[in-house]
Amino acid sequence: MAARLLGTQVHVSAVVSPQAVLGKRCVVGPFCVVGPGAVLGDAVRLHAHVVVAGRTEIGDRCEVYANAVVGGRPQDKKFAMHPVEEPGVLEIGSDCVIREQVTIHGGRYVVGRFGEGLARFCSFLIFSAAVALLALCCAQ
Repeated sequence: MAARLLGTQVHVSAVVSPQAVLGKRCVVGPFCVVGPGAVLGDAVRLHAHVVVAGRTEIGDRCEVYANAVVGGRPQDKKFAMHPVEEPGVLEIGSDCVIREQVTIHGGRYVVGRFGEGLARFCSFLIFSAAVALLALCCAQ
Protein backbone atom coordinates (compact mmCIF):
# COMPACT_ATOMS: atom_id res chain seq x y z
CA MET A 1 0.00 0.00 0.00
CA ALA A 2 1.44 3.41 -0.99
CA ALA A 3 0.28 5.06 2.24
CA ARG A 4 2.58 2.79 4.26
CA LEU A 5 5.53 4.03 2.22
CA LEU A 6 4.74 7.54 3.44
CA GLY A 7 4.87 6.46 7.10
CA THR A 8 1.10 6.08 7.50
CA GLN A 9 -0.04 3.35 9.89
CA VAL A 10 -3.45 1.68 9.51
CA HIS A 11 -4.52 -0.81 12.18
CA VAL A 12 -5.44 -4.23 10.79
CA SER A 13 -9.05 -3.89 12.08
CA ALA A 14 -9.61 -0.45 10.49
CA VAL A 15 -11.57 -0.07 7.25
CA VAL A 16 -10.23 2.55 4.84
CA SER A 17 -11.96 3.10 1.50
CA PRO A 18 -9.73 2.88 -1.56
CA GLN A 19 -11.20 6.28 -2.55
CA ALA A 20 -10.06 7.92 0.71
CA VAL A 21 -6.89 10.02 0.67
CA LEU A 22 -4.47 9.70 3.60
CA GLY A 23 -1.61 12.12 4.07
CA LYS A 24 1.90 11.37 5.27
CA ARG A 25 2.47 9.95 8.76
CA CYS A 26 -1.24 9.40 9.54
CA VAL A 27 -2.25 6.91 12.23
CA VAL A 28 -5.61 5.15 11.83
CA GLY A 29 -6.45 3.25 15.00
CA PRO A 30 -8.37 0.04 15.65
CA PHE A 31 -11.94 -0.26 14.34
CA CYS A 32 -11.88 3.11 12.57
CA VAL A 33 -13.84 3.63 9.35
CA VAL A 34 -12.62 6.11 6.75
CA GLY A 35 -15.10 6.36 3.90
CA PRO A 36 -14.89 7.40 0.26
CA GLY A 37 -14.54 11.14 -0.13
CA ALA A 38 -12.57 11.50 3.11
CA VAL A 39 -9.26 13.36 2.98
CA LEU A 40 -6.86 13.21 5.92
CA GLY A 41 -4.00 15.72 5.99
CA ASP A 42 -0.47 14.94 7.13
CA ALA A 43 0.11 13.56 10.64
CA VAL A 44 -3.61 13.10 11.43
CA ARG A 45 -4.25 10.66 14.27
CA LEU A 46 -7.54 8.76 14.57
CA HIS A 47 -7.90 6.90 17.85
CA ALA A 48 -10.07 3.76 18.16
CA HIS A 49 -13.62 3.59 16.72
CA VAL A 50 -13.53 6.90 14.82
CA VAL A 51 -15.79 7.29 11.76
CA VAL A 52 -14.90 9.76 9.00
CA ALA A 53 -17.73 9.83 6.48
CA GLY A 54 -18.96 11.90 3.55
CA ARG A 55 -17.04 14.68 1.88
CA THR A 56 -14.83 15.41 4.87
CA GLU A 57 -11.40 17.01 4.87
CA ILE A 58 -9.34 16.89 8.07
CA GLY A 59 -6.37 19.27 8.20
CA ASP A 60 -2.78 18.50 9.14
CA ARG A 61 -1.87 17.41 12.68
CA CYS A 62 -5.46 16.93 13.89
CA GLU A 63 -6.22 14.38 16.57
CA VAL A 64 -9.62 12.68 16.77
CA TYR A 65 -10.36 10.63 19.87
CA ALA A 66 -12.39 7.45 20.40
CA ASN A 67 -15.97 7.13 19.17
CA ALA A 68 -16.05 10.48 17.36
CA VAL A 69 -18.08 10.69 14.15
CA VAL A 70 -17.29 13.40 11.61
CA GLY A 71 -18.91 14.05 8.26
CA GLY A 72 -22.23 12.29 8.72
CA ARG A 73 -25.37 13.37 6.91
CA PRO A 74 -26.79 16.70 8.11
CA GLN A 75 -29.27 16.54 10.98
CA ASP A 76 -31.76 18.66 9.11
CA LYS A 77 -35.31 17.55 8.36
CA LYS A 78 -35.34 19.54 5.12
CA PHE A 79 -32.26 17.65 3.96
CA ALA A 80 -33.94 14.30 4.71
CA MET A 81 -36.90 15.31 2.50
CA HIS A 82 -34.56 15.66 -0.50
CA PRO A 83 -32.69 12.33 -0.77
CA VAL A 84 -30.98 13.33 -4.03
CA GLU A 85 -29.44 16.40 -2.41
CA GLU A 86 -25.71 16.02 -1.79
CA PRO A 87 -24.34 17.09 1.59
CA GLY A 88 -21.79 19.88 1.61
CA VAL A 89 -18.11 19.58 2.38
CA LEU A 90 -17.01 19.40 6.01
CA GLU A 91 -13.57 20.96 6.35
CA ILE A 92 -11.77 20.64 9.67
CA GLY A 93 -8.76 22.96 9.91
CA SER A 94 -5.23 22.06 10.95
CA ASP A 95 -4.16 21.38 14.55
CA CYS A 96 -7.67 20.61 15.81
CA VAL A 97 -8.42 18.34 18.74
CA ILE A 98 -11.74 16.48 18.65
CA ARG A 99 -12.32 14.60 21.88
CA GLU A 100 -14.31 11.44 22.69
CA GLN A 101 -17.85 10.98 21.34
CA VAL A 102 -17.96 14.29 19.45
CA THR A 103 -20.17 14.31 16.36
CA ILE A 104 -19.82 16.84 13.56
CA HIS A 105 -22.23 16.62 10.64
CA GLY A 106 -21.72 18.12 7.22
CA GLY A 107 -23.58 21.27 6.23
CA ARG A 108 -26.49 21.35 3.81
CA TYR A 109 -25.92 22.46 0.27
CA VAL A 110 -27.08 26.09 0.33
CA VAL A 111 -26.85 27.91 -3.01
CA GLY A 112 -25.19 31.31 -2.77
CA ARG A 113 -24.70 31.16 0.98
CA PHE A 114 -21.53 29.20 1.67
CA GLY A 115 -20.58 27.98 -1.77
CA GLU A 116 -20.97 24.23 -1.47
CA GLY A 117 -22.44 24.16 2.02
CA LEU A 118 -18.89 24.34 3.28
CA ALA A 119 -18.51 24.04 7.02
CA ARG A 120 -15.08 24.91 8.39
CA PHE A 121 -13.75 24.05 11.80
CA CYS A 122 -10.59 24.82 13.65
CA SER A 123 -11.07 24.34 17.34
CA PHE A 124 -10.97 22.13 20.40
CA LEU A 125 -14.19 20.17 20.86
CA ILE A 126 -14.70 18.38 24.16
CA PHE A 127 -16.34 15.12 25.24
CA SER A 128 -19.82 14.40 23.81
CA ALA A 129 -20.23 17.69 21.94
CA ALA A 130 -22.58 17.54 18.95
CA VAL A 131 -22.36 20.02 16.10
CA ALA A 132 -24.99 20.14 13.36
CA LEU A 133 -24.08 22.71 10.75
CA LEU A 134 -25.84 25.24 8.63
CA ALA A 135 -23.21 27.88 9.32
CA LEU A 136 -19.56 28.66 8.77
CA CYS A 137 -17.68 28.15 12.05
CA CYS A 138 -13.98 28.86 12.18
CA ALA A 139 -11.79 30.19 14.95
CA GLN A 140 -9.18 32.55 13.55
